[in-house]
Amino acid sequence: MWSNGTTIATITVNPSATTTYSVTTTDANGCQGSTSMTVTVNPLPTPSITGDNIICNGESTTLTAAGGSTYVWSNGATTATNTVNPSATTTYSVTTTDANGCQGSTSMTVTVNPLPTPSITGDNVICNGESTTLTAAGGSTYVWSNGATTATNTVNPSVTTTYSVTTTDANGCQGSTSITVTVNPLPTPSITGDNVICNGESTTLTATGGSTYVWSNGATTATNTVNPSATTTYSVTTTDANGCQGSTSMTVTVNLLPTPSITGDNVICNGESTTLTAAGGSTYVWSNGATTATNTVNPSVTTTYSVTTTDANGCQGSTSITVTVNPLPIPSITGDNVICNGESTTLIATGGSTYVWSNGTTTATNTVNPSATTTYSVTTTDVNGCQGSTSMTVTVNPLPTPSITGNNVICNGETTRLTAVGGTDYLWSNGSSSYWIDVNPSATTTYSVTTTDANGCQGSTSMTVTVNPQPTPSITGDNIICNGESTTLTAAGGSTYVWSNGATTATITVNPSATTTYSVTTTDANGCQGSTSMTVTVNPQPTPSIIGDNVICNGESTTLTAAGGSTYVWSNGATIATITVNPSATTTYSVTTTDANGCQESTSMTVTVNPLPQILVSGDKEICQGECTELTASGGISYEWSNIMASGYRCNGSFFVGGLQGGANQSLYNITKDLQLKEIGPLGNNNVNGIAYYCQSNSTPFIYGMKMKGTSIEDAVKANLVQINPNTANLIILGEIPQPPNPYGIAGTTGIMAYIGESSKDGKYYFLRSQL
Repeated sequence: MWSNGTTIATITVNPSATTTYSVTTTDANGCQGSTSMTVTVNPLPTPSITGDNIICNGESTTLTAAGGSTYVWSNGATTATNTVNPSATTTYSVTTTDANGCQGSTSMTVTVNPLPTPSITGDNVICNGESTTLTAAGGSTYVWSNGATTATNTVNPSVTTTYSVTTTDANGCQGSTSITVTVNPLPTPSITGDNVICNGESTTLTATGGSTYVWSNGATTATNTVNPSATTTYSVTTTDANGCQGSTSMTVTVNLLPTPSITGDNVICNGESTTLTAAGGSTYVWSNGATTATNTVNPSVTTTYSVTTTDANGCQGSTSITVTVNPLPIPSITGDNVICNGESTTLIATGGSTYVWSNGTTTATNTVNPSATTTYSVTTTDVNGCQGSTSMTVTVNPLPTPSITGNNVICNGETTRLTAVGGTDYLWSNGSSSYWIDVNPSATTTYSVTTTDANGCQGSTSMTVTVNPQPTPSITGDNIICNGESTTLTAAGGSTYVWSNGATTATITVNPSATTTYSVTTTDANGCQGSTSMTVTVNPQPTPSIIGDNVICNGESTTLTAAGGSTYVWSNGATIATITVNPSATTTYSVTTTDANGCQESTSMTVTVNPLPQILVSGDKEICQGECTELTASGGISYEWSNIMASGYRCNGSFFVGGLQGGANQSLYNITKDLQLKEIGPLGNNNVNGIAYYCQSNSTPFIYGMKMKGTSIEDAVKANLVQINPNTANLIILGEIPQPPNPYGIAGTTGIMAYIGESSKDGKYYFLRSQL
């Protein structure tokens, strides 16, 4: 029998690692002997290939195999190194044999990248002096024959030139191409035509040497007729059949026209003559036929004389002069020729340049104030020295004497009528144009009137109206009271008083139940009256209230809070809104509150004090170490124990587990002091019984209990000790314990199988059976 169980003489094995096989044989006599053999398993060689596995079309690469003793390549090579130059992507494999005669194979794919095929775009025909931008495409980097290394290459050859570019793609492969830029020569245009003219003449310039023409003045034909007003250079740009342009220019000299002038007296009086003299030329021709430089004329009316002169360049110029013939002046006098006594009038002479009046005045205007009717004459000389005379009589009328009647003493706010007499028309100082006015000035005011008679003469007079001020009474007294109070109001500022409530004395006492306005009218010694008023605001009484616990136990305190006012005074002397009291017997507390208006009101609250209950505890209060005792409290409704353990660890609370028997899900509950159930969280399946509650000062408390191991009959009698977090119901199994779980409750449920109590930190458990 072999060690691998085979019972025949020959076995076939294929171990993956070196293995020893033993065999035991039994002879015909039933005797046994054993031996063994170790089968050594040599690993296969793991060849590798190194070398450049990415090349450009036309290149070669050397592949080097390693990891064996001899090598056979798929292309027939039998050396470790194999140089290949495939024209397309090719996979090369190699089989190697090691010293043990074991073989291994591997392969490498040589990727053959195609060469880039660059192209060049751009204008390949230009004119001499222009540049062109050549743009290469089809690669990643570029090198031009002129040294440029960017895709775009701007060149400006002076002769036809070929430019080549070599591009390298992302694989490092290169390709080349070229472009020839043809350079055409520029045309050489010329201009013919008359290049010297007189100002105002024109000349025709003709361009040759091209196909199309554009002149500097915008003309687009070969011939260009121009009439410059000053010497001007005209250039022309011509374009030949190749689109190349050439330019030339011609300067047209413009000789200025002569600018003749005429001197002589050009303003004369009617009947006079003047001599005109021309200059600025070589020869002269006058409009009246004269051909000499000087020309004497004596026109009877204003006349224009022109002369044309010719200079040495044959250019002509003309000018003219107007001889103005001024008529003799005819003076006139304007101004008011009828005035009132005491007035003056301004007489204005016109029709000349200088004036001499009969009263010696030598200006155009002459202000006179004669006391009787008078005649004034003037002699005027115009700008041409011609003279004329005229005169005016000024009539002097006497002034009217007006008067004013009416009441000149009033009270402020009253009106009085003022009446004027002694004229035909009236104008008051307040703008009225009636002979009477009604006025009610607020202060003493003087009113004047100006009257005009039939001759337009005016006289003035005035009257002062005295305005006595209205009395300005005042009221003093308390104008803000609380409901139920009264206030005394006192008026001042007059002689007699009448109140809105009918009182006629200076002082009145009022007690309104609501906010009321009281007015008073006073009369002063001048009989003038004034009024004023005062509003008496009646504020309501505050309505205080007290909130707080009005039933307490003996020994407790309660906080009473007053509201409804601004300040507070309690019957116990406190002066704040909130007071804390702890009476030993039922007590009534009152508070008086004052609001923001100073009004007061009071209220009270009775605090009832209940006596404390008398609690009795029964049970065995003396036990032996390790024993338990049961303590029973009476005298109350609910109970909360403290310091249950002599060790000093203190925990309160009641926990229980509920749910169906037989492994159904259960939850952890808490029974509060007021007997309310609060679910804390699920505990999973299998019954949990026998709970103890353990806590330690300043650490997390835990509940300890027993949990069935399972629902089978075998597991149902086994229990695990579990630890439960009373805050989260998180359950941890600590290990199996020998105690069986507590008996099931009635009606197939666990019922309340919890315990109130603690467990000591040394592992001893103390339980109090729940009374719930």
